[in-house]
Amino acid sequence: MRSFLVMLIFALVGVVQVNAQPTMKEKARHVISRTAHVIYASHKATVAHHQFTGNLQRAVVHQRLAINFYRDGKYGKAIAHSIRARELAIRHIQTLGEQVPQGFEITNDERVPVDENVNKEISTEAEQYLKSFNIPNDESLSKQSTIDGIELSKDE
Repeated sequence: MRSFLVMLIFALVGVVQVNAQPTMKEKARHVISRTAHVIYASHKATVAHHQFTGNLQRAVVHQRLAINFYRDGKYGKAIAHSIRARELAIRHIQTLGEQVPQGFEITNDERVPVDENVNKEISTEAEQYLKSFNIPNDESLSKQSTIDGIELSKDE
């Protein structure tokens, strides 16, 4: 009887772990999608106001990193980068005196635990990405009709 209970517990834990990954994947997809909406609003505000804080560029960098991590199956890191992107886009929108799109604020359900080490890691990854890839600055982004590479495709 005791061995049966132990086996049952291991089986249940295995099922929970197997089911947790798709949940994180969907959560990451949801966060990335919502962040893209806010980045588009930030881009629109930049075009309208012609003010450049650097936060739009940084938001794009973090969002592209989020998509890369999502594609690599690292959903927690994808969420952390996408949330950072949204924070930067929101800050940019507010600096320009515009309203953040209603309903796209960051919710507690979207957040993942981020300690000081993860914070530093996220910042370092973004700096390295910016050095490795030619991401236009805010002024150049404002001259583009749209921003590519900040959304997942429908089949991902």
